[in-house]
Amino acid sequence: MIFLKYVSIIFDIIVLAFGIFHQLIVGGVITRLKDCDERDLRLYLMSWISHGSYITFLGVISLVFLLFYSDIMLNTRIFYLVLALSSLIFSIHIGITSFKYDIPPIKIEFFLLIFYSLLHFIYYFI
Repeated sequence: MIFLKYVSIIFDIIVLAFGIFHQLIVGGVITRLKDCDERDLRLYLMSWISHGSYITFLGVISLVFLLFYSDIMLNTRIFYLVLALSSLIFSIHIGITSFKYDIPPIKIEFFLLIFYSLLHFIYYFI
């Protein structure tokens, strides 16, 4: 159980860093989309910034719960279940709506969140 806690802490830091990175690279990715008008580019920009903010929030809140609360308490375990469900739903949304674009950070984000939700499901059920 303690090994899983350390793996989860390391993965939370990775998710947190990816969320911040996701917000920082959005300008470069938007410039690659040449066939869109200005309104679509603004929509993509807002979408990518909100995705990055949400991923950063997932990493921060999970890291806070792991570091400051006991993982034996029922409310912490329920929090991890809700976190796993929300990240799974978010990754399915990314997979359905964004895989038509050939942008590597989208694919990385999809698989990262799938693994993240599976890790938290395991953490909940053990």
